[in-house]
Order: sequence, then structure tokens, then C-alpha cells
Amino acid sequence: MPSVTSYDYAIGGWYWGSRLTFSNNIFRGNCDFSVSGTSFVFENNIIMSSFRFPSGTSNNISFHFNTIDLEKAKFITSSSSTSATPNIDFSNNYWGTTDTQLIDNFIIDRNDSLSINYYVNYLPILTEKPEMSKYTVSFDTNGGSVIQSITNLSKGAKINKPDNPTKQNYIFAGWYIDNNFTTEWNFENDTVENNLTLFAKWLSPLYPFEVTNVSGYKIGTTVVLSWTNPTDANFSHVRVILEGFEWAESMGATDQESGKTSYSANDFSGATFVTIKCVSKDGLISEGIRFNF
Repeated sequence: MPSVTSYDYAIGGWYWGSRLTFSNNIFRGNCDFSVSGTSFVFENNIIMSSFRFPSGTSNNISFHFNTIDLEKAKFITSSSSTSATPNIDFSNNYWGTTDTQLIDNFIIDRNDSLSINYYVNYLPILTEKPEMSKYTVSFDTNGGSVIQSITNLSKGAKINKPDNPTKQNYIFAGWYIDNNFTTEWNFENDTVENNLTLFAKWLSPLYPFEVTNVSGYKIGTTVVLSWTNPTDANFSHVRVILEGFEWAESMGATDQESGKTSYSANDFSGATFVTIKCVSKDGLISEGIRFNF
């Protein structure tokens, strides 16, 4: 593995193989790099530090689209021979100046043994400061209320959980990174690494399980019912609604005790049927079974 000694800078990550890439970082302090057979690429960083690379290697080193602070940055190679000095490409960076003499002095005076005539290129010079990459998190509510995107995010940023969207007759069940709803976004731990769309998951308002084996009778004003409850682990209890009393459903006035499988009552309204609905532990309600007297 490569060895990097640094002080007070943020690193964006390792990309191992024929080259090692650093992007969207702020480098401060001193950075010493030691690795063999690998090219270094620095892109879209803010550089306010010294960079020292290993002696006796022939690695290629590239700096592109970086902001380089000439007052604080140093570039140092400690090669013992010019034949072993890395090839260095400083083209397309923002130096805060177009004075090539200042840039020449930075490169020549701050290297132990580096020949600019053969090994370093810094043209063209950018005249406008490059912007570090910013990312956007968008929210696809799948037909629910609109949630505004979060913009101007840096790599590695965390985002606050927005207010839950709403959708008529549906229950919101979280944000997912894919529209197959396999991986839920963790607002406490997950970080933004690229532009991202989060997808809202919705639960159907209907509980998919019903009672079975319904039987009963009505004699005069006496109503008697029995049934078998679902075996689903999420099942909570039964709701019994006599004809004409649908208004009471929203009040829960007809809910039965958990585990109950029978019902008896006096009906003076002349009801000709009853509807038995199942309620889940998370509040979903089934379409219901109608039983005619």
C-alpha cells in the first residue's frame, strides 16, 4: 500500500492501480508521498501545502484544474539524479497569476534537484479559479408531495432528513437509493459522493390479510359472529362494522380486543349485514369481509 504522511488536510479517497488520484480536497501542512510504480494525479483541489515525492523513482505526476497558493504551496522532489526525476505536468491550474517568472521560481527554487527544462510543464495557465465539484440530492416522491432538492453539497457531506412527503391514501415508508427499494438511505451515517436521487417508498393503505371462516346469525336484535384471525405476524386486531355505522370506523369505536374471534351485540338499527376488517400493527386496514345475515 502507498504511504502518505500529512498534516491538516482532507483526503477524498484512494484509487489503486496504475495511478493514484486525489480530487476535491483541501491540502494544508506537509504531505509526503511514497509509492513505487504508480502515477499521481491531483485534480480540482485547493493546494496550500508542501508536496514531497520519493527519491529515485520515475513516476509521472499530474496537477490539473487545481487552485495553487504560491505563498504556501511547495513542490519538492528529492531525486538523486535527473534521470530518475518524475515527469511533472502542471498544465491547466490556477496560480493566481499569469506571471510565468513567479511560477518558474516556485518550481525551480523549491525543488532539491529538478530541471524544469526537461521535466516540468505548467502551460496553459487558467485565468479563472476552478470550482470544486458540488453535488445535488434530488427526491423522487413517486406521486407524493414535492420535496425540494438539496444543492451545493461537497463530497462526503451528510444531509438532513426532510419532512416526510404525503400521498393520499398511502403511508410513507422511507427514502431509498434505488427505485426497487432495496437499500434505504441512512441520514445519520450515509454521505453524498455523487449526484444522487432518493426514491420515496409508499405502503398500500390496504392490509392484505382478511379473516376467514366467518359464521353468525341475527335473531331479533341479537347479533352473533365468529371468525378465524389471520396468522400474519403483523396482524393486530379485528374491526366489526354494522351496516349504517361506517362513520364509527374512523373513531375506532368498533375495534375488538387483540386475539378476539367472536362478537355479540344488540342491534336496533335493522342492519342486514356486517363488515369485518383486519387492522395491522402498523395501522393498515384491510378492505374487509362482508357477512350478510
